[in-house]
Amino acid sequence: MANYAPIHRAATVFHRHVRTIENWLGQGFIHGFRDKAGAIMVDLSEIETALKTNPRMRDGRRPYGPNAKILPLPSTTAALPPAEERK
Repeated sequence: MANYAPIHRAATVFHRHVRTIENWLGQGFIHGFRDKAGAIMVDLSEIETALKTNPRMRDGRRPYGPNAKILPLPSTTAALPPAEERK
């Protein structure tokens, strides 16, 4: 089902800059649709599908990529000297 939105709304939904959505349009990754007022609209469902199938498009909602390994920050308090020695 089509879910049309202005480019700025699509940029917000997918955590991308407006220019990125415009680039995707220009490169033919997605289609643009002109409404009666002349504004360009995009289909959010089409973008969702394109993000899954086109490796050249990066989903801003997944900023680190599917293979990222995020580890807890090592504790640094053990390496610090006691507070009275830091003065």
